Amino acid sequence: MASKISAAPINFEKIPWRTKEWTGEVLSQLNIKVDQTVHEPHDLFISGYVKIFIKQKHDEKISGFIGQMSRNEKQRVFRSQCLTRALTDVLCIDCVSIDEVPAFKIGKIESILQLNACPAKLLGSNQHEDFTNFAYSLRVWLTQFVQQLSIMVRKRKKGTPEEITDGMYKELFLRFMKIFETQIIENSNMHSFIIPVGPNRLPLTPDAVVQSSSCKDLENDNSIAVIKVNKDSGGEKVGHEEGEMGSRPKKLKTDSVTSRPLCQLIGDMIAVLPTSVFGSNGIYGFLVKGTKITVVSLEADEGFMENLNQGFVEKGCGVTVKCSKECNILSTEGRLALIQTLLDMTDLIQYLCDSRS
Repeated sequence: MASKISAAPINFEKIPWRTKEWTGEVLSQLNIKVDQTVHEPHDLFISGYVKIFIKQKHDEKISGFIGQMSRNEKQRVFRSQCLTRALTDVLCIDCVSIDEVPAFKIGKIESILQLNACPAKLLGSNQHEDFTNFAYSLRVWLTQFVQQLSIMVRKRKKGTPEEITDGMYKELFLRFMKIFETQIIENSNMHSFIIPVGPNRLPLTPDAVVQSSSCKDLENDNSIAVIKVNKDSGGEKVGHEEGEMGSRPKKLKTDSVTSRPLCQLIGDMIAVLPTSVFGSNGIYGFLVKGTKITVVSLEADEGFMENLNQGFVEKGCGVTVKCSKECNILSTEGRLALIQTLLDMTDLIQYLCDSRS
């Protein structure tokens, strides 16, 4: 409960009911700060869960997860190598936008995926029967991703190019995520979430949520990330793209900190926070702008959600949001930058759910 000395009431009239109308001013009202430093995706992911566990005084979860990764090192290395081959040697596309993707190259990739020898190509030198199932599953998910990409490329290659919709970009990213065996619940299959702000209850349904189907309680504490999709891949940037700025310190542009898509994602993350695998102390997000992906972490201080529910903000009790650089899944560098993050995210949620039983 917020103390009378350090607490200030929230001005409910300045909090829009729809998160798509949230701005930097709304974040400030709710004591939410966006860190302007741009992070590498995997660094952001690791620091996110480590800080949350330390804040919760759950150091044993850090050592437990590290121990599990060490025990499964052989399998982890294999999966990483297999995915790297899939996303470079097979998915041999290195472009910036859908319009740049050659149609003939899509056809070539589809032909490779249909070959009986494709799983062996993905396995490389690890032709071991223990890994065969993974390679066959990977081919299936990669094929579905390429099929969606093919649909989008064909629309743009017509005499009169057709518009690519938010739904198409969403489907493309979700199929990319499923290559990493992530479990995703889309908005058409989920209930509404609520942001409690004093007497107001702001209902919303995220575009998609990354969850675990293995948690014992499928209704609670099984979410690890929220997905927000925006087809606009141009204009303002949330983070710097891969390869930008060399060794200079990377900072978010001022406009990016208060961009509507980022503010909306933060609102969606707060709504899903009570169902997070980290409790109400944190959750991850993915901001999808066309084919450019920004990984986002949200860390909430103890008592933040309770104060929000009571309609107060308290000094020293808020939320910190951090963003990664943008990674374009049409570029080789962008795909490679996401491999370890998505692999570890899948392993972490599995570890946290298994540790409850």
